[in-house]
Amino acid sequence: MRRYLWKIAGADCEIIEKSGKDSQYSFWLIGFLYLIINVLSYMGFFGMFIGVFDKIVPTILGTLVLGFLVTNIYRINLISLEPNTLPVKNDSSSLLLTNIIRYSTVVLFAFFVSKSVEMVIISFFESTGFIDYDGSKGYMDHMSEMNKSQPWIWLITCLIILLFVTPIYLRHRLNRAHEYYILRRIRDKELVKKDFQKAKATKEDLFHNLYREYKKVNIDKSYVPPIAKYSDEPFNTKEIISSKKTFLKTSEEFIHLNDWDLK
Repeated sequence: MRRYLWKIAGADCEIIEKSGKDSQYSFWLIGFLYLIINVLSYMGFFGMFIGVFDKIVPTILGTLVLGFLVTNIYRINLISLEPNTLPVKNDSSSLLLTNIIRYSTVVLFAFFVSKSVEMVIISFFESTGFIDYDGSKGYMDHMSEMNKSQPWIWLITCLIILLFVTPIYLRHRLNRAHEYYILRRIRDKELVKKDFQKAKATKEDLFHNLYREYKKVNIDKSYVPPIAKYSDEPFNTKEIISSKKTFLKTSEEFIHLNDWDLK
């Protein structure tokens, strides 16, 4: 069960098992809260569709479709909030806009789910006689009237919004200072570097073999690897700035000039 909660929280079980208790508990709690959000979402949407259609087949279909969309979009937003484990160029303006959109989406989903769940609770209280309602109005009118006449409903709204936001807070709390992201950053960087070196070696072998074929037709050419433009290949976040000045004497030099030499 613990590994399952880690997985639905977006954790790599192989890495998190090597991490500390704090990281393990945080991912476990994120997964547990996500399960609660799933239960509330499907329960609320079922109550909403049964109140609108009053038929079981469209209610089940609507609940499954809407529940799947909301819970999975929420999970994608949640997973995308983790810090970068590979070096990237910083773009604070786009990051701020992206986070505003993500948080707004989560809050809107939470509000939508909470209002549906509240109507399920209201229906239960009405069936027990705790709340009087004649039932002559439609679902939306019923919801509007209950939100006006029963102010305690807004407490449920706040609690459900808090429930949706808490996993996001926990996700932010799991920053690079925690063992999980330290280990993952090391693992991811090594994987990228290893694959880059392998691809680079394969590319150079192909070019060397190609230039050998030129010699068979008496063309003397050899492959010269391009000059590196970045000091942190393959991540390419630190550009090399050349201080030398290049003077071109012939058109041949211009044709074969590397862009890096123009800096």
